[in-house]
Amino acid sequence: MLNYSTSIEQFTEQLSLEALGIDLHKKTVAIVTACNEMSVANSGLVKVAEKVKEGVIACDFNAVTFNLPSLGADITLGEETNKFELPMRDSIADIVEMYATLNAIDGFVFVANDTFSVAGMLMGSLRANVPSLFIGGGIMKTAEINGKKVGFYSAYESAGLLKGGRMTLSDLEKIQKNLIQGNGNASDSYMANSSLIIAEALGLALPKTSTVPSYTEEITQLAYDTGLSITKMVKNVMTPRSIASEQALKTAVCVDLAMGSSSTSIVNLLAIAHETGNDLSYETIAEIKKDVPQIVDISTNKQCFMENLHSAGGVYAVIRKLIEHGNVDGIYKIFDGTPMRTHIEETELIPDSIVIDDVNKTEPNPLTFLYGNLAENGAISFANEVPYFKGTARVFESEESALDAVSSRLIKKGDVIVIRNEGPESGPGMRHVYLPISMLVGLDLDKDVAVITDGRIPNISRGIVVGNISKETADDMGLLDVIQNGDVIEISFEKQSIAVRLSAKEIATRKKYVGHQNKEVGAFLQKYAKTVAPANLGCYTNYVKERNLEEIYGD
Repeated sequence: MLNYSTSIEQFTEQLSLEALGIDLHKKTVAIVTACNEMSVANSGLVKVAEKVKEGVIACDFNAVTFNLPSLGADITLGEETNKFELPMRDSIADIVEMYATLNAIDGFVFVANDTFSVAGMLMGSLRANVPSLFIGGGIMKTAEINGKKVGFYSAYESAGLLKGGRMTLSDLEKIQKNLIQGNGNASDSYMANSSLIIAEALGLALPKTSTVPSYTEEITQLAYDTGLSITKMVKNVMTPRSIASEQALKTAVCVDLAMGSSSTSIVNLLAIAHETGNDLSYETIAEIKKDVPQIVDISTNKQCFMENLHSAGGVYAVIRKLIEHGNVDGIYKIFDGTPMRTHIEETELIPDSIVIDDVNKTEPNPLTFLYGNLAENGAISFANEVPYFKGTARVFESEESALDAVSSRLIKKGDVIVIRNEGPESGPGMRHVYLPISMLVGLDLDKDVAVITDGRIPNISRGIVVGNISKETADDMGLLDVIQNGDVIEISFEKQSIAVRLSAKEIATRKKYVGHQNKEVGAFLQKYAKTVAPANLGCYTNYVKERNLEEIYGD
């Protein structure tokens, strides 16, 4: 019944809500989906959301739904639209923050698969600090082609393998016909699933929700249980910031490292940490990394997939190993108010040597942070079979131009492919530079040609690859802008360094004549470029650059 003593604004809100059948005497949970019919990863989310809704209603709560945008790397990777993934992440965070101001919403369940959608929802939920839980749409079934399991991301190497004579057209056609096995996230990529895994490690998702296959009944039950659990969080006022403590964040970082990390997950972790108010940087991650081995290696190359991790106990199995190794203690409280460690001790974990290695193995963690005159604020790389590489620069202003050169076999052994203008500001958008790297693997050049870029790079990349270079092309004092064809570049993974061999005098001379030209992009990316933080800070978008202060505030 309407309360006529309220203000006119509240009165009209109550009038509208009651007209929609919402009982104003009950708490209300919003189920937020990122479903669209243009992405295999996101197309199955509606069914999951409906089960969540059933769980909420079963607890005598109101359940309402609304949608948020999502692109999905399955349709953007290698495309110009890939530049919108990071900007979209922060737009989603803004929208969640705005929706949380609605008086009617007491809790959220976020249903998404795309890693940037989930990261944006995480950021927005931390800002809003309204009880929240996360669940994905599940993992795509892994295809089997010619007796070998093949994941979605391995398809990107196919063109290079075909061009290099290492794959037949018949095999390529089999991949085209059989690779997609229903909807869900890629089964051969930690990166694609990383934000959901981070949410589970933080304690903002039920056990195994980030690794569950999309084609099983288990996901239906997990969705329903998520609906039940969010109502308890609302009753107990368990908010994201009370859960995502410093200990929880450290655990999420350790899980990320234990699963091989990715340049994408690092950028997202930095942005999520920014929203929690906890300090996280390349330096702190590098310090944590010293004692955290990679114990899970998801990739087609290793024949290890997300379903293997799920059958071995999922994220909680990884955390248990980290607790045993002394990396984390697991005593922080999660979504139900109990310590993470309690859940881990009660969860049945099935050993699976295919996916979870011994934490005491001696191999170093593959994530490496590099510094030098080419990366004053740091850069990221992953496991490299070549500890040192010196070569001559071949400079390209975009991923497309580099891909054309590789495809046309204009790249030779000893080259360092420099792909600039792909950073968060210079892109704008910091796209995932993947296709030239995959093509090099297919052409069997990955150990003889290096790739460096201010864009993101895949953690499953093979070869000599350095990404997330900061300062990026657009930075006034960065050296990516002054590199020319023929310059000598040295990369040492042992010394964690990356540098171009130029004298201070030559650098100063070039800077006089080389000026960065902003790309012509639409209004959305223009705004993003003006507010985005550098990659080493997480690319969040409430960042004010020092050089813009005068134009913002005047003299």
